Amino acid sequence: MPRKQIAAIDVGSHSIQMTVGEINRKGEYRELDHFYKTTTLGRDTFNDGKISFESVDKLCELLEVFAQVIRDYQVSYYKAVATSALREAGNRDYIIDQIKQKTGIEIQVISNSEEQFYHHRAIKSCMSGIDNILTENTLMIAVGAGSIQITAYHDQTLHSTQNIKIGALRLREVFGTLENELLDYQMVIEEYIKANLDAIDIFQENLCYKNLIVVGGEIELLNRIQQSFFGQSSDRFPAEDFYRLYQFILRQNVEELGKNYEISYERAEILHPIVMLLGNLIMQIDAKQIILSKAGLNEGIINEMHEEIYSLTSKAAYADDILENAREVAGRFYYHEKHQKILENYAAFIFKKTKRLHGMNEEELLLRAAIILQDVGKAIDQSNHSLHSYHIIGALEILGLSEREVNIIAHVAGNHTDSRPKLTDAAYRALPQRDRILVSKLTAIIGLANALDKSHQGKYVLQSINIKNKELMVIATTRFLTNTTLEEWSFRSKAKFFKEVFGIMPILKIKKEYQ
Repeated sequence: MPRKQIAAIDVGSHSIQMTVGEINRKGEYRELDHFYKTTTLGRDTFNDGKISFESVDKLCELLEVFAQVIRDYQVSYYKAVATSALREAGNRDYIIDQIKQKTGIEIQVISNSEEQFYHHRAIKSCMSGIDNILTENTLMIAVGAGSIQITAYHDQTLHSTQNIKIGALRLREVFGTLENELLDYQMVIEEYIKANLDAIDIFQENLCYKNLIVVGGEIELLNRIQQSFFGQSSDRFPAEDFYRLYQFILRQNVEELGKNYEISYERAEILHPIVMLLGNLIMQIDAKQIILSKAGLNEGIINEMHEEIYSLTSKAAYADDILENAREVAGRFYYHEKHQKILENYAAFIFKKTKRLHGMNEEELLLRAAIILQDVGKAIDQSNHSLHSYHIIGALEILGLSEREVNIIAHVAGNHTDSRPKLTDAAYRALPQRDRILVSKLTAIIGLANALDKSHQGKYVLQSINIKNKELMVIATTRFLTNTTLEEWSFRSKAKFFKEVFGIMPILKIKKEYQ
């Protein structure tokens, strides 16, 4: 396969960055170039709720330069994403269109969960010794300009993730005017940070996290300062030493930091909020080791493009992490572990055995996530829980899933009791046709799975699924004396919608076995 040049663009709240790389004939990646420029996008959004015309013009000028770099390097594949500044801007749609018209670059605004998933990809693909690090309880903190994202790892598995809108630039914008007015300015910010961190579920678990991995746009700068301060070349140091670094940075004002480390005022001014955030986080978790990782958003994007181009893997490779996060989220509301796992197995079996009927592949991830989350509405009301599930899921962010994917899961879960999406439902009708069809396909499959465990007792073992005479024969075994009347009745009811969607009638054949 010929060499390919690829590029990743991160339109952040405080900076815009582009990484250009090359994948050689062996499929190996190397970085060719990197560009960085501070912006005022976050300052506009966090203060005014929208981005000014002047900032948009400057952004377009920068992106025009990036577009020329893409042409010069003959980049064949690029991906450009925007985070909190554009995500929260009231005029974001107009800005994205202006960028496309003026520069030709198409910007994708990603959710907090997608942003965190890119950071997850980055450390998994770029950090040396990451597998050994994650054998011990570890937190990854993505310190952004607009928010911080916290991901917990237990026993090499992604356990949970949460987002808090207290990013470094946002803090600077909220409290910056008070810096010269208050003698206890630093204490006010730290109290504000602590009040926001107190509500984080991860910190309520009373677990000891040995490692704190810190990623983000300005963490490379912080790493440079700590290496100079401690006189070392590593990106890792004992957490107990952080307080000395913390005091060293806070004793210097913004002008001094800029002069001492030859950085712009815009970069220097958010160092104070960054170390205050990290100081409070370290106190919360009692970490032993700090790792200031250079793996950032662009590295995660590059990793995704590399895999997509060479079909090395797909989102399915991260399915366990995504589904584990979905289970953790469901557990905050209602999650019947035994029943949901039985349903997952039934639905996955049906999905795999009927692929030539539905033509889906990676959508199995959405199917399983919908099953995990379908009953979260029971935390509000048992009798009409599917409706509540729809609204709860629609408001969630699930690691690695886009807003579109979460919306599809919400619709599937919202119909899992009735098993029949309706065009009279305005929200369903507003979906693009391809998404309405996908919702209906997933709902039909989940309907059969739910029917097979109507009593929540896991009575069946699915053996095979065959197509015979325009019927879908579902062969299942159960113990000889088991009463399956409820499941058989429910299966016949759910089979009608399955036939409507796929044009074939499911028939349940039960074999009674002596134990």
